[in-house]
Amino acid sequence: MPDIFIARQPILDAERRLRGYELLYRAGPENRARVDDPGKATSEVLLNGIVEIGLDSLVGDVPAFINIPAEFLGDEALLPEFAGPVVLEVLEDVPATDTVLSRLAGLREGGYTLALDDFVIGPDSQALLPYADIVKVDIEQVPAGELPGVVAMLAERGVRLLAERVETAEQFERLKGMGFELFQGFFFSRPRVLPGTRLSSNRATIMRLLAALEKPEVAAGDIEELVSTDVTLSYRLLRVVNSAFYGLNTPVDSIRHALTLLGMTNIRRWVRLLLLAHLDDKPEALITRCLVRARFCERMAEHRAGLSPERCFTVGLFSLLDAMMDLPLAEVVERLPLEADLCDALLERKGPMGELLDCVTRYEEGDWEAVERTGDCVTDAAGSYIDAIEWAGEVQGELE
Repeated sequence: MPDIFIARQPILDAERRLRGYELLYRAGPENRARVDDPGKATSEVLLNGIVEIGLDSLVGDVPAFINIPAEFLGDEALLPEFAGPVVLEVLEDVPATDTVLSRLAGLREGGYTLALDDFVIGPDSQALLPYADIVKVDIEQVPAGELPGVVAMLAERGVRLLAERVETAEQFERLKGMGFELFQGFFFSRPRVLPGTRLSSNRATIMRLLAALEKPEVAAGDIEELVSTDVTLSYRLLRVVNSAFYGLNTPVDSIRHALTLLGMTNIRRWVRLLLLAHLDDKPEALITRCLVRARFCERMAEHRAGLSPERCFTVGLFSLLDAMMDLPLAEVVERLPLEADLCDALLERKGPMGELLDCVTRYEEGDWEAVERTGDCVTDAAGSYIDAIEWAGEVQGELE
């Protein structure tokens, strides 16, 4: 595939259910992360990203939010037909010319959903507003004292409100109370830590099982005993092993049989995934992000000498344990018998695994300047990321 960076950021509703992904993109390292030509950048993601990779692979069955600059609104030939749900985001610097307004009216009549990006009150934005279904408000660009008035004005227009750059659970709750319906940011993947917080029984049990699973001296018999003592976990693991994911000809009816056929590495991986996937009150988008990050780390490690793909998978998976457990990551790591280099990678991004994890998280966030500063980390990143997204989708179906 072409050398193009494509990341995605989830868009959730007030119940933290996934409602779409915004596609973030740059056309390779030569752009140096500067979009001097928005039309070229958009054409890269539309033509290379969506057409060659496939919209289904990037976002599944939820809408893709795609930035559309003025050039694409002035020339009908530049905008392709999409095989899947798409929200076209009109960038904040698009002027409200007669040509643009006519084009937006035509796109709405053609069934497209339109969003105004980074909305601030002004003559152009007010003229564009009647054509918008969704309005995105960057909460860092609007002074806190002015935000309620902006929300009230937009609510009167009947548009759906999307809050951008929501970084904490507290912000999420406040904005939800104001009337925002959709939310974008990393609030769902950060822990909500309160003074005196204790692990719930559900989380405490999972932490005990993870700790037992991560002991360096753990043997096949230990894993068999650990899984067999939890009826639900045993059932889920056997269901996965017997699913179409593996396509085995012989039914597997015991944990020992599963260990014999698939080996300790595969069984340990599935047990970790099953444990984390069934935490209570966590949004599906967070589970998906855990899966994507773990696989992304693993695939990137395959192209680097001296790195263990399996250990890098673990680093990626565990890097979001703070959000999963609602505890500081240092406290979570302290409860697990992890080796020193893995702890350093998780807590301080030190060592080869830490550097890889840092690159992967920057890539996920679309922080292309930081990605490029890591040098050879960009090698095979695009293909590895798309593979991780597709793999996570397959695995997510088995974990349900």
